[in-house]
Amino acid sequence: WYEDEIPLSDRMTGRPMLKDIFNDPVITSGNRNSAIIFACSGCGYTKKEIADYVGLNPSTISRIVNNARFGT
Repeated sequence: WYEDEIPLSDRMTGRPMLKDIFNDPVITSGNRNSAIIFACSGCGYTKKEIADYVGLNPSTISRIVNNARFGT
């Protein structure tokens, strides 16, 4: 199967809600960036969805995720 053949709604079934991600002490470990990275990379939330939830600009979310991914 190719990921784009599976409807987005089916791919996202069962993912945790953003409020649960940002309130989970195991995921965040007191660090908002850890939750942002998990929400984006681990759960498939868009940068805009995360930005709207945490009150940041989507470009800030992108920088956080890219820094984690590429170490810049």
